Amino acid sequence: MSVRWAGFTAPFRWLIDAVDVGRHQPAAVLGAILLATLINMMPSFVAQFATLAGAGGGALVAVTQAAGVLLAILVAPVLLGGIFRLLSAAEQGQTVTATDILAGFRDGSFARLVLTNLLFFALMFAVVLMMLVVIAIIVPMSAIQALQPWMEQIMALQAQAGAGKPIQPNALPLPPEGLGAIMGVMLAFTPLLLLVSIGGMWAVAQSALRGDGPVASVLLGMRAAFANAPSLLVLILALAIAGSLLGTLAVLLIGGLVALLSLASPALGAAASMLILVLITVLLNAVAYSFLLAGWHATCDGGSTPAPAERSDTTGFEA
Repeated sequence: MSVRWAGFTAPFRWLIDAVDVGRHQPAAVLGAILLATLINMMPSFVAQFATLAGAGGGALVAVTQAAGVLLAILVAPVLLGGIFRLLSAAEQGQTVTATDILAGFRDGSFARLVLTNLLFFALMFAVVLMMLVVIAIIVPMSAIQALQPWMEQIMALQAQAGAGKPIQPNALPLPPEGLGAIMGVMLAFTPLLLLVSIGGMWAVAQSALRGDGPVASVLLGMRAAFANAPSLLVLILALAIAGSLLGTLAVLLIGGLVALLSLASPALGAAASMLILVLITVLLNAVAYSFLLAGWHATCDGGSTPAPAERSDTTGFEA
């Protein structure tokens, strides 16, 4: 299947449409994304609750990390494919429910979605490995080894600041030699990593919605992402600039609220922090998945778009 150039402004249109992600069956759509978010974040929840209960330890950290890896490999791609199917069905006016995203575990698409995701992970790993090789070639090994103690000092100062002890300017350690080169290489590889990530998401959509095999899906997704690279990267740059400003403001406001609640009760502050994190994650994921589906329709699916369902003024929702 061929891919197409959607146009320079197309990603901006996808994003504008994605903000209104709940225009069709908002309860089912947002409920499905909430369900997927809770499942994917379960290991993190277990670790945080255990820490609050004073039961945290090395063994628990290892178990939760292993569970997180298994979820990312065996569960997350099936849920993602289910979300793409649910969003597409809702756009076409079909009745959907939040639990529809679990259909991939029983309809025979489980192995195909998992293998597609694994192939995508392999490509990401190859790009990261290439980046590390470039860093190793450019930066002396002594400078790389000096990074660990420098980062440990920075983390120690951050921990002191979190405990209420202000960081003194003269206490900040000097950055090690070669840090600028490392940051430069990482910055240079960032566009490639972002395009591979988008291509991987489109590959999962292709596998879920059209039933293509892992290799065909990944090749199609990557070709589409790189064919539309200029417009995608311009949108990402614009979002990065706006997001840094809004993100800083949100962190200050939310951090202040959580700090006030923590003064009353550490458990209350932790619970509020997790609740806010879940809500923000659900809303951002809802917009991101809708954006990715619109992009897949425009670039991978022959430029076709599903016939929109009749919009109801009583059930519409704007994320």
